[in-house]
Amino acid sequence: MEETREFTAALSEVVAKGVTRNARLNPRSASGEVIPTTLNASALRDPDGTVIGAIGILRDMRELDKAREAAEIA
Repeated sequence: MEETREFTAALSEVVAKGVTRNARLNPRSASGEVIPTTLNASALRDPDGTVIGAIGILRDMRELDKAREAAEIA
């Protein structure tokens, strides 16, 4: 699945390079609905600054996308 590869690639890049990564993803719910989301992932570091993992925020963008469409029409 493309969304899984993109998500995994983003997290891998964050851990490998110690960077922040933003990505737009469109996973499907259990019912098959496409849910537009944004991922913001950042490196998680220990007290010495060594990257030990990643922390991320996944935002559901459905309502924001609807509001943007409505603003474009108006």
